[in-house]
Amino acid sequence: MVAKLLKVAPITKGFSKELSYFSLKKIKEGDVIFVPIKGRDSPALVLSVENARDAKAQLRSSPFPLKRVSNSRAYNLFTPEFVKASQKTAERFFVDVGRVIKESCPRFILENPIENKPTQEKNKNKLVRAGGKNSILALQASKKERIRFYKNLIRAEFAKGQSILLCLSSISEVGQYEEELKKGLEPYTIALHSKIKKKELRERWLKTLKEKHPVLIIATGLFLSIPRKNIGAIIVENEGSSLYKSKNKPYLDIRIMARNLSFELKNTLILADEIIRTETYNQILLKKISEATPSSPKIISRAQQMLVDMKKDNYIISDELQKMLGSAQENNEQVILFVNRRGHGSSTVCGNCGKILVCPNCEIPLVLHKEPSPKFLCHKCLFVANPIDHCPYCKSWNLKILGRGIQQINEEIQKLFPKFKIFRLDSDIAKNRKQGEKILENFRNTTGSILVATQLLFSFPTRGVERVGVVSIDGLFNLPDFRINEKIFRLLLRLKMKARKTFLIQTRLPEYPVFDNVMKGDIGKFYQSELLFRKALGYPPFKTLIKIIVESKNKSQAQKEMDALVKKLENYKPIKFPMFAPKIKNNYRLCLLLKLEPSMWLNPQNEEQKQKRDNLRAILSSLPSKHKIDIGPESLL
Repeated sequence: MVAKLLKVAPITKGFSKELSYFSLKKIKEGDVIFVPIKGRDSPALVLSVENARDAKAQLRSSPFPLKRVSNSRAYNLFTPEFVKASQKTAERFFVDVGRVIKESCPRFILENPIENKPTQEKNKNKLVRAGGKNSILALQASKKERIRFYKNLIRAEFAKGQSILLCLSSISEVGQYEEELKKGLEPYTIALHSKIKKKELRERWLKTLKEKHPVLIIATGLFLSIPRKNIGAIIVENEGSSLYKSKNKPYLDIRIMARNLSFELKNTLILADEIIRTETYNQILLKKISEATPSSPKIISRAQQMLVDMKKDNYIISDELQKMLGSAQENNEQVILFVNRRGHGSSTVCGNCGKILVCPNCEIPLVLHKEPSPKFLCHKCLFVANPIDHCPYCKSWNLKILGRGIQQINEEIQKLFPKFKIFRLDSDIAKNRKQGEKILENFRNTTGSILVATQLLFSFPTRGVERVGVVSIDGLFNLPDFRINEKIFRLLLRLKMKARKTFLIQTRLPEYPVFDNVMKGDIGKFYQSELLFRKALGYPPFKTLIKIIVESKNKSQAQKEMDALVKKLENYKPIKFPMFAPKIKNNYRLCLLLKLEPSMWLNPQNEEQKQKRDNLRAILSSLPSKHKIDIGPESLL
């Protein structure tokens, strides 16, 4: 048997470089094999296969003798389209293809492989891979309207013998959408997420592969690798969710992976949300994608809307909000009150020396929490300190709480309306999903009640209520994030759409245009102003951003490494700026930002752009692995 030279990409967390092996077995490109890495067999994708005799020069020049693949099996786990999509995604995010596959494939498949067998193509309906032209559609509509659209789409695709993959950003959404969509389709609806027990998950995976009838797959991005042959449409639901972008290495964006997979499958990709991202809206303007259904430039609400100027009012609860709550109590109605912050306040400052109490590990303000027991808590590293009554710097007793957190607002509401039944929803009181669901269930079943909640509210399905109040939102504007206007706009509109009678916002910044756009429901005007803002300052979609974080236990060492990096990248006009949290877990952090022409990084238009791109990639490749390189960051924080 002729020896084969194999080039492989390890599908492991700690090892990402391409490796070479030889084998006497029958192995083909795209197979998954198990190769020896650091004393144990690890899964790896076969990138290329070459006869050893044709690669003699390469073998002679290798500084190390090639290892033999001892494991006798080669597994056909993935479709060629998935492998190509993974390679394109890896190139975009400047990572090895093995890391992309690891983020898009559940562990149990790699630990105990299930072969990709074309069972589903053998049925009488000739269920074949979608072979048309790739198209991208944007769907901007309420959740109720989106569900209706999906039901019609499922019927249409099933009639053509095609399956549907509904991709979701979080595990909690999978169950919600399964309940919404499975009626009448129970035998052909398959939900997949990592919290399902391994045995059950394996059975569902096998059912997806073997079922001859078209199926509806409802899953997180981890299951994009499932080798179903006849997926006619991929839906990226809640496409504006930041959860699609991983917050740690390799910093992948599942939306991009889904897009690349759809392109390779030549099927339809649908980007759907109540409010689509600014980047998606811009692609509609450029006619690069189409609208699935005509969307209205305005969101109409029947609720009375009030924007309360709090500049001259030092109270936590305005007269207008008190009046709204009084009416709700009188009519035995339900109310949702949104609060931006956890804890009792945002920081504690000394009235004498002016110093703020900060975390010793992260140097960011400690937040006072009064429940379940008084403590100071760091929201970054979770450092806990006992409460104190004097300044640790000047020993003054004049400590003041700045900002208003959910605990303080909850106390104030209880004082003003002692007869109201009040429920609280934040991550301090709802430690897990079950506790959060219980709080919401109790609220739903209690007429004449108030739910005081942080953004955790949006992690659960919640129905509309008579009245919604935004108690505090201004703190979000302080975040140095180019997406912050979009995030606030999206958040406020989602709250507004839950209000049937009254929607009220308290703010000290009533002149900010985003509030006017929310009150009028003017989506079109918001997008126009947001695109002008981003173009003027060089943010996506007009630039591709690369964020590089340098960390060190030693502050001067971090600065030294950053200075060296700035010099290396001087031809790319690097922007150095302090991190919002300059120190986390005793690591000093510095950030560098590159703003590139999108075509240069993704698709060079000429030789000059290609040369610049290749030089930049060479520099980034040479950086120490401890440097964090994030292509297309979701945030600059």
